[in-house]
Amino acid sequence: MHIVCVEPLMVTPEVMEELKSYYAELGHSCSVYQDRPGTQKETAVRIRDADVAVVTDLPMPRAVLEKAKHLKLLIFTSAAEGLVDVQACKERGIVITHAQGYSTYAAAELAFGMMIFLFRHLVQAHDTMRTGIYELPYVGREIHGKTIGIIGLGAVGIKVARMATTLGCKILGYDMMPIAEAFQIGVTYVKLEQLFQESDIVSIHCPLTPGTKGMITYDHLSRMKPHAVLINIARGSVVDTDALVQALQEGKLAGAGIDTAEEETLDPQHPLLSFDNVIITPHIGYRTHESYRRRAEKIRDTIDSWLPTAAT
Repeated sequence: MHIVCVEPLMVTPEVMEELKSYYAELGHSCSVYQDRPGTQKETAVRIRDADVAVVTDLPMPRAVLEKAKHLKLLIFTSAAEGLVDVQACKERGIVITHAQGYSTYAAAELAFGMMIFLFRHLVQAHDTMRTGIYELPYVGREIHGKTIGIIGLGAVGIKVARMATTLGCKILGYDMMPIAEAFQIGVTYVKLEQLFQESDIVSIHCPLTPGTKGMITYDHLSRMKPHAVLINIARGSVVDTDALVQALQEGKLAGAGIDTAEEETLDPQHPLLSFDNVIITPHIGYRTHESYRRRAEKIRDTIDSWLPTAAT
């Protein structure tokens, strides 16, 4: 069996060597590319002899899949929504799977980091140390005892809820599919409008789907307490950007922390960048050394669980 990591997995060379050695001992070969293919043709060349292909968020259209004569397993390390031609995979007997869940801690910690930064005015306070201007005292607020509304109670949302309970927070939740674990840790499910109205912090962790795109509107944001903040560690498109800008301009909320805007690269003149109470990061929620190592482990576990099936 030949395994191909089609694009960088952002792990250290040592970790990749461990992966290659592991499969070499089992009689399999493993090729690892350290750059992203620039064209579909290059992608097709890389996977043409692969039995297993591993990608992060690389598009896999029919034109590419048709060149992969031996491909049996296609592993995505991110959500594959819209990236792969599912029908082409079905026709060719290619199994699509996901090595996800490796960045739960990283994303949850970033959400809390943004909460703290906004509640304690850390960016502005840091800037005063650079300028030497101390006239304005930065009196912040504690997260302890506040109401946190979590939209999307999957792995990351649940982790945020668990972290919040250690700070004595009341947890409100909104999800299309309530789960037992959320009830066990004290989450109260409410309607979306109530969540925005009652929360001191709203933290978004739902996936981007046709149903969630633009789900958060001006109507929701205008219900927020003037001192409340919005945290979006999900996809930027879950929130209507124009509505968020308007709500910030009108003082409907005290600030926002965003890990991905609608576009990961924003024009320097983008209105969201004009607010000093908005933190925007370029999709770093999953980017830690620990999560990248877990990513490699997830890939190995995914392949290992598939191998017995491939042999039958």
